[in-house]
Amino acid sequence: MHIDMYKSKYDHRVLGKVLGEMEDLGKEITIQMVDGTSITDPVILVSGDDWIDKCNYIWMSKFHRYYFVKDVIVAPNNLRQVSLHVDVLKSFQSEIENISCVVSRQQNIRNPYAIDEKVVIEQRKSIKTITIGKVGGEFEYHLSCLGG
Repeated sequence: MHIDMYKSKYDHRVLGKVLGEMEDLGKEITIQMVDGTSITDPVILVSGDDWIDKCNYIWMSKFHRYYFVKDVIVAPNNLRQVSLHVDVLKSFQSEIENISCVVSRQQNIRNPYAIDEKVVIEQRKSIKTITIGKVGGEFEYHLSCLGG
């Protein structure tokens, strides 16, 4: 199995990672999978070289996924055991960008007209008396603002 190696400067939470902006380490090497490894957190064996110290991002064509390098362990016979974790945002970027959805709840912005039983509503009255000066004659004027 072959992998392509990169050095990424992107945060793991970024959706639009651009491979052209990453440092391509110019290596496409053959690897060996550790028995019993998963597709989301694979462990691979590679021959030890200096490139592994620079590499933090990998494309694995067999699984059609991008991976973050989590850990590198020195193994016997000049091998490195590399633990990876799938980057779901880059691996499934086109599917994520093309999805159509409705966001019903958001952390910072709330729609006051949406019915949502999970939102804590605070009820309080605020009464302010403001003198606006003499308007005219012997009449009194009362100004009420409701809902604002």
